[in-house]
Amino acid sequence: MNILLLIDSAIAFFGLCAFLLAFSGTTIGESTLLFGGDRWTTDEGAPFFKRITARGWFSILCLLAVIGLVVGKQALKEQMDLDEVATRIKVEGENTILREQITKHIENILVLQKESGRANQTLSGINEEIEAHHLLAMQAAFMLTFKPSRDKDEAIVQIDGRDTIPIPSRFRDQMVLVGGDQFYFATFIENASALDLQMLQLELGDKRYPLFEGPVQGFFERTLRLPGNPILAVPAVISNPLGLRNIWLKIFVRPKDVIQEDEVFKSLILESPFSKEAKKKYKITTADMLNVRSMPSPSAVLVSRLPRGSFVQKIQENNAWLEVKTAEGKQGWVTRRFVSEIE
Repeated sequence: MNILLLIDSAIAFFGLCAFLLAFSGTTIGESTLLFGGDRWTTDEGAPFFKRITARGWFSILCLLAVIGLVVGKQALKEQMDLDEVATRIKVEGENTILREQITKHIENILVLQKESGRANQTLSGINEEIEAHHLLAMQAAFMLTFKPSRDKDEAIVQIDGRDTIPIPSRFRDQMVLVGGDQFYFATFIENASALDLQMLQLELGDKRYPLFEGPVQGFFERTLRLPGNPILAVPAVISNPLGLRNIWLKIFVRPKDVIQEDEVFKSLILESPFSKEAKKKYKITTADMLNVRSMPSPSAVLVSRLPRGSFVQKIQENNAWLEVKTAEGKQGWVTRRFVSEIE
């Protein structure tokens, strides 16, 4: 993004130079600094370039520089988009390798289970080995739930009367979404009619999804599961045809990649012969957005925020608080009543 900022700065600089050169300095009649002659001439028979001052030529060069920079910036953006697609493909390949590793762990478990039926004298030792492989598989799947090809995104958007409002991103100029993403937003509504609010829509290309439905008053939150192409990334904007104002939206996006890996981990927990013990160790969040704090106190430092359906590893309990570890390696305290057993 730094190179784009430099290009924008250069465009602004050359544009300003072209403007100053065209509209400042001496008049044409007073000018003596000429490219094709010693003085300005109005002779209709004189060549065109002899009637252009040096300042005029420099203005033209600045305008050509601006055009070249604009074309170069567009080409650079297209290349960056191609690089982003290549990165996504690479990370998806890494995820495939991790899935294969999990499958191999499960296959090893099945082999050991068959051997345990033929080796009653060593049944205890084999069960311990099976449990160890299960724990390794669960730990690998747990870590995979937070290894998406795209990071979770969030933004704060003000509805300020504009017809279309681009949604910003933590990683780029504008948020992009694909089919399968979860789009969660929260807001507080005062003195706005339900019919007007229903005109506020999430716009993705030629698709539109209403943000509000039914009567709305006070705090409001909603999660949209977006249909569409799971590969094509589309810029996200808010459509505001009625020009509504003074509405703030807090937006969180949970990518499709995270949701898919969650299902792999959940199946492994529920289908494991050690499911009972696994459920004691791993839990799932039930709040739309759960705060993870450094200490068991609502005033403690915020370590992370987990969207609904995130998996955590239980460390210890402390009355109404639970110390957990997230799949991305962060450790902290969450409110116990917003964490439940995996079912």
